[in-house]
Amino acid sequence: MVVYHHARDRLPEFIAVLPSPIGQAGVDLFFVISGFIMVVTTWSRPTSAGAFMLRRAIRIAPTYWIYTTLLALFVLLFPSVLKLTVTPGHYLWSMLFIPHMSPFDQVAPLLQPGWTLNYEMFFYCVFAVALAASSAANRVMAVTAMLVCLIAVGWLFPPSDPVLLTYTSPLMLEFVFGAVIGHVYSTGRLDRLGGAAGWTMMTAGVTWAVVATAFILPTQPLFDFGDATIRVTTYGIAGALVVTGALAWETRGRETKPSRLLQFLGLLGDASYSLYLTHLVSIGLLRIAWTKLGLGTEGLLWTLAFVAGAFATSFALALAAYKLLEEPLTRAAQGAVKNRLAIANV
Repeated sequence: MVVYHHARDRLPEFIAVLPSPIGQAGVDLFFVISGFIMVVTTWSRPTSAGAFMLRRAIRIAPTYWIYTTLLALFVLLFPSVLKLTVTPGHYLWSMLFIPHMSPFDQVAPLLQPGWTLNYEMFFYCVFAVALAASSAANRVMAVTAMLVCLIAVGWLFPPSDPVLLTYTSPLMLEFVFGAVIGHVYSTGRLDRLGGAAGWTMMTAGVTWAVVATAFILPTQPLFDFGDATIRVTTYGIAGALVVTGALAWETRGRETKPSRLLQFLGLLGDASYSLYLTHLVSIGLLRIAWTKLGLGTEGLLWTLAFVAGAFATSFALALAAYKLLEEPLTRAAQGAVKNRLAIANV
């Protein structure tokens, strides 16, 4: 969804054909899934806050640091190619996942897709604190209470600081949605819904996202969701419905041989982090080649052809980046801290 969103905004002619920003809902779906995963993976396995944060850091940070550093070097060496500016502070705060004002007066890191990781890393910190709770259910309640209180403070006393703006944003509720879904799933209550209910919820989620995009949310290109509350009540709720429905539809305990399509989608899912971090490069290179070859830029067919090309090039680069960089780098980092993780768990 995010690749689609950024492919359609590469040229004004493409945006005119595909004006809907519904691809942005992929981020909201990602936040819901993230909240779900953190609860499910720690539900029956006690872990300390330190071990949890260390695992999250070695999973997220090394790959992100490499791409951020490469981008910084590219901007410094070829300043006229990209319309970006890098300063020591901008680079440092980006590397530390700290929300800050960029040289372009936007709250964004140097590697722009990393804005979601600023939210993600703060959620990890809150969840790590909640791990002190006596039970898995209490962790969910603690996470919910902390984030709701922060959002309430931000609503009562609207902040202007980039850090406070991020940490009190209503977008944090999407992690809460996922955490609550993770609690219901882990207790086995979703199994009672069944496949029909699951399909109904998924359909309702997709329908709500489409309706919201068409009739509730502004539809101008590159709409930035200045009101995060509207985004949560539209795309956030839609994402929660889709995730809940998919889990209800899923039949746990039944092993079947996945089709080749599902195997490919599984591999693409493994490489989704690399896809997220590299897709703007793929789309940018495709745009350069598209322009130099003199290919069409107007009409539905040319627009869909460019989007299809963006999918192909983005997937190819992401799979290569995953196999050649992310996977071995993560494995090496995990091996380097293996003993420390064992001590932390004890």
